[in-house]
Amino acid sequence: MISTISIERTIKKAITDNLYKGYGIVIYGARRVGKTTLVRQIQSESNKKSVYINCDESVGQSALSAYNSLELRKNTGIDTELLIIDEAQRIVDIGIKLKLLIDNYPELQIIATGSSSFDLSNKIKEPLTGRVIEYTLYPFSIAELSQHYNRLELQSIIDTLLVYGSYPRSVFGPLPGPDLINVADNYLYKDILEYNNIRKPELLKKIITLLANDIGSELSIVDMTNRLDIRRETLESYITLLEQSFVIYPLLPYSTNLRSELTKKKKVFFYDNGIRNAILGNLNHISTRGDFGKLWEQFMISQMYIQYKNSLEIENQSKFNFWRTTDQHQEVDLIISDSHSVAGYEFCYSAKMATKKKKPSQFTALYPDASYHIIHSENFLDFLL
Repeated sequence: MISTISIERTIKKAITDNLYKGYGIVIYGARRVGKTTLVRQIQSESNKKSVYINCDESVGQSALSAYNSLELRKNTGIDTELLIIDEAQRIVDIGIKLKLLIDNYPELQIIATGSSSFDLSNKIKEPLTGRVIEYTLYPFSIAELSQHYNRLELQSIIDTLLVYGSYPRSVFGPLPGPDLINVADNYLYKDILEYNNIRKPELLKKIITLLANDIGSELSIVDMTNRLDIRRETLESYITLLEQSFVIYPLLPYSTNLRSELTKKKKVFFYDNGIRNAILGNLNHISTRGDFGKLWEQFMISQMYIQYKNSLEIENQSKFNFWRTTDQHQEVDLIISDSHSVAGYEFCYSAKMATKKKKPSQFTALYPDASYHIIHSENFLDFLL
């Protein structure tokens, strides 16, 4: 067993390269994804006078309760050069307070983390426009794990990753199962349930359970509202909150407005397989499961999505979609496109079964220049490393 601090997170270099340049740094990410470890590592490697504040604790909230810059500076240390504010969404009017510190003390470098963009981002956007650089920390990517595991080892642990996911403690902790259950029960919904008028935790859990069960399928708002006996607006607001707290993300259909293509429904995926499985209470080995096809599709799409997001290639602006026709029901699991190219990806866990799959004829006809790849459990590293 090793400490997760030995894994260098991909976004760390970009963050450290932008320190002390007049901008605050904001790092988003789900709870338990490694934000604290990352900022503590940055702090330990800094030669600046630093202060770490945990805003989940009352003492941290008290230190940032003032509304004037001088008192905020005194509470966080007059001679502090690096101020780390962890779980900053817990602070009332955090955007205003960060603005006061950044504007009045340009020598002070602030790094703030938040587990819920719906709260922290909404409160900092207006007061901090042009004053901060934002990053998102995701579960471990295969590229990050390759710092510790060689290709053969990564190949050998893929079944474990499909079940337990790639949260730091799931990969390196002694009790990945119990820890995932703990996250799902006690941390996953924490910020959402405390947000404004969310007063129905059982409804939220029912919604996320349905989403977990239906990964890889097109989301039917009508069907879900009927099953849950709720209004469409209520369901959509809860789904939005789950997206903004880094639990799930949407995959929209790819279309060039051709009538034969599916263009309305979206799919929903979880950033992490382990969280999804813990929500369903199913952490059984892959060999005993009937949903391994869904797990493989979600794992690969999420890993490719995280890999792209970690690259921070803003100028590339690639889009992630799925593709399906409405007439012959031909589909492609993932489409990655930009202004220059279109690439289709099909995910099939079994290498033997993958040899039997063919490029959908209608996709070929509509996008003759698009590349097409079938990714299985024996060649996936070629696409993720």
